Amino acid sequence: MMIRTNTLNARAKHLDRVNSKVEYVVAVMRDGAVLHRVHQPNSILWVLSGRPISNDVARIVTERSDIVGVADCLFGPEFSQTFRYAETNWSRVTATAGCPSSSPT
Repeated sequence: MMIRTNTLNARAKHLDRVNSKVEYVVAVMRDGAVLHRVHQPNSILWVLSGRPISNDVARIVTERSDIVGVADCLFGPEFSQTFRYAETNWSRVTATAGCPSSSPT
């Protein structure tokens, strides 16, 4: 099966855009901004201190080890609705300590 060069170029450009947005979001969060997940009737909206963020970017950002949930969760740290930048692994343990089913790793 042959993959067209145009398709590969389009995918590469898309990934470049997403990666640059991820780096921008992390840099802004490092300066104190907060990422919120807002549940709507038919969707989820991600907001970075008042500015909408795409689901693709938010998903990648929240998977980073330096971005942590801040204990506003109902069912564990993976379902947090607010995320902040954390400098160290100790900050990660402290930030999620308030969640009912969280455990330090």
